[in-house]
Amino acid sequence: MLRIRGLLLFHFICYGIALQIIYKARVGERVVLDHGPRVRTWKRMRSVVMEEMIKRCSRYERGAICHGFVDEDGLPAIPATTAYVDRNGYLIIDPFVATDVGMYWSPEQIPWMVRNVYYKAPSWTYYTLEVKE
Repeated sequence: MLRIRGLLLFHFICYGIALQIIYKARVGERVVLDHGPRVRTWKRMRSVVMEEMIKRCSRYERGAICHGFVDEDGLPAIPATTAYVDRNGYLIIDPFVATDVGMYWSPEQIPWMVRNVYYKAPSWTYYTLEVKE
């Protein structure tokens, strides 16, 4: 039992470390988020219960996910967001609206390494979009 607790603690230490960047944007302005050049897919969480995703598609791919955020069932997210992933991997939201507030990240981002005396673990970066007053 003690060994399982130790493994669980190690798991949470290794994967629970993340960098959160708070990005405050005014309604109506252009927002550009960057996780690096190899990123094609972005996720976001506007509410606690559902993740939404968007991706940069090849010219042969068609689907709602290529033209905006979709929910877990592949249906366009409501309310809709005017957003796309450009060829450099940037997520561009133009214009930013109040319903775009949430946490954004890419499952394809290259993690940076956290080093401590006892462990070396990957860490992820998350953007938190907020409305700037």
